[in-house]
Amino acid sequence: MNGGTDRARTIGVIGTFVSDLIEPYGGPPTRSLGGIYYTLTYLAAVFERGWVIRPLAIVGSDIFDQVCNRLAVYPQIDLSLLQREERPNTQVRLTYVTENVRQEVTTEPMRSLPWEAVQELRNCDVILVNFITGAELTPECFSRLSEEASGLIYEDYHSLAWARDPQGKRFLQKNRHWRQWLACADVTQMNEHEASSLLGRDLPLPHAALEELAHQALQGRGKILLVTKAEKGAFVAEKTTSGLRTASMPAVAVERVVDPTGCGDAFAAGFLHCYLETGDAQRAVDFANKVAAINCTLLGAENAQAIAVGLERLRAESTRNESERSMAR
Repeated sequence: MNGGTDRARTIGVIGTFVSDLIEPYGGPPTRSLGGIYYTLTYLAAVFERGWVIRPLAIVGSDIFDQVCNRLAVYPQIDLSLLQREERPNTQVRLTYVTENVRQEVTTEPMRSLPWEAVQELRNCDVILVNFITGAELTPECFSRLSEEASGLIYEDYHSLAWARDPQGKRFLQKNRHWRQWLACADVTQMNEHEASSLLGRDLPLPHAALEELAHQALQGRGKILLVTKAEKGAFVAEKTTSGLRTASMPAVAVERVVDPTGCGDAFAAGFLHCYLETGDAQRAVDFANKVAAINCTLLGAENAQAIAVGLERLRAESTRNESERSMAR
């Protein structure tokens, strides 16, 4: 996984930790750390050896020690860039009205990261920017990072599509800077609700509409657009020398959905792992869907061992399938 070198490769992660109250559909409520805590635990489960994961975030004093203590069990996570701030951390209440549709109420976001902090990640092999609140970076700071970063930039568009009313309730809104946000990343991930905010269309979005979005979105640095669609799988568009290559990839059937919170983070970690190994976007989406399916069967983010077991099964299955394909050639 080191690409033939002994040098540890690095994944920088920009985002926000949150204190989550999750109210699943038909299940009991649970409290857990959320936001990029999910991102980091999935990256740590997927990128086990030869990688260093460097989160950059401003963390409230009420959860700073909790965040550090829980992440300290992952030897590949370097916590040196976390910044403690003497204020309560952002909190989120997630109430699922169906298995996959939720209402979100968020307290005041943490302040935006200054360039002096962000520039520490310029030389990472991968930079994953997960817009948990949408306030993590200013458009100007993200543009500068895009100009100066040497590695792949992966963006989870997420809360850039969700405005916040005075009571903290999130509502879907077309971000006026959306073209700039998308042009700064090599790979952009969003769900179908967030995609609908850019198209001005109701769900479900047909394949042709998502192709239309991809043509508009993949400008500047943009190479790949990923739109996750829960139980309907995911759409992938890739800009190639011969034009736009698109596909709709099926989801993995899950017998019982326990908690879909964090599925986007699981998807991103799975996609990055497979894409960096193979360079094949469609194959990476297929693997990402399988990792997201594991997440659906777990409650909260405190399931590192269950995640590892599920991933080991996926790796064994992938190796077996590759061997069978080689024998058939």
